[in-house]
Amino acid sequence: MMTLQENSIVTLEVLRQSDMGVFLNGGTGNTNDDILLHKNQQTGDVKVGDKVTVFLYHDPSGRLTASMRLPKIKVGQIGYAPVINTTRFGAFVDV
Repeated sequence: MMTLQENSIVTLEVLRQSDMGVFLNGGTGNTNDDILLHKNQQTGDVKVGDKVTVFLYHDPSGRLTASMRLPKIKVGQIGYAPVINTTRFGAFVDV
């Protein structure tokens, strides 16, 4: 059994498809722990049986979720990134 953590880049197998996207193997044997790779976070065609490299993060509901858009700067690294938007409560940076 593997332990998956947020802010990590991993390669996982696609187990099943849904209307929202695909579910990746969460490594526990329990389908409730499988990880959603939403259609909006896919950078190419993905089908059952594929192995995809993804970045793991928590969605607003606290669930571990995945994106095929890998960060340019990893946790613990120092680097430059462009500011893509500013609002009254902060700035959004493309990392």
